[in-house]
Amino acid sequence: MRILILLIPLVFFISCKTQEQVRREQMLDNVAHQVGQGQRSQAEVSMRLGVIEKNLSLISGKMEELEHDTKQNAQSEISAIKQELTIIQKAMESKDKSLNELKNTVEEQQKYIKEVLSTLASMGDSSASKKKFKKRDEEINESQISKAPLEMALDYFHEQKYDRAKPLLIELLKNKKINGNNRAKVIHTLGMIDYLEENYEDSVVFFSRLFSEHPGSSLNSSGLLHLGLSLKHLKKKQEAKQALEECISRYPKTKSAQQAHDLLKKL
Repeated sequence: MRILILLIPLVFFISCKTQEQVRREQMLDNVAHQVGQGQRSQAEVSMRLGVIEKNLSLISGKMEELEHDTKQNAQSEISAIKQELTIIQKAMESKDKSLNELKNTVEEQQKYIKEVLSTLASMGDSSASKKKFKKRDEEINESQISKAPLEMALDYFHEQKYDRAKPLLIELLKNKKINGNNRAKVIHTLGMIDYLEENYEDSVVFFSRLFSEHPGSSLNSSGLLHLGLSLKHLKKKQEAKQALEECISRYPKTKSAQQAHDLLKKL
């Protein structure tokens, strides 16, 4: 019994010590577990940092590539803009040149019209002036005239192929070797084409030029008639009357004069 009494504290002591060890072991396990988790967390953090660094490297590379492409595109756009500006500048220069040429042409046309209208208002049916004009045309040397292109243009005109006839006639008009009656034919035919195509302002110019440059040409009987008709279409009644009266006065026995006479009655 005494021994049993002595053993009870010893057993209790051993039992308490075992519980303490268990507690310590649990603490150690917890610490080890926490250390393990910390190590795993650190490893995960390191891995994530590695991924982030890799992504940052990729993003940096893409940004550099994008910056390079942007610079290249900007340079290409600047180059394209410069080219467009050059084209626009050349177009404007060409337009200015065309406007100057048109201005000169209009001034020249106005000169012809003014001269003709002035002549129509002042000149009479003078036989002396008619002989003078006729002699003027007869004195022109026609030995240098090239007839083939003119005949071709006139054939196109009679076939009503005005789009083919007109370019030929314009080139002939530029040719200084085309003189005398052939030049009068060129001007008269151009006037007729514009009249038939209802380009009355242009037809006035050509018929006025015909009368101004070749006053002795018999083509003026038709030219003055169609000049009057063109002016009539342009609502220039007084000028139309002057042209028609001059046609009757200068060419009284022609068909054009009869037509002019009939037109005067309607004005």
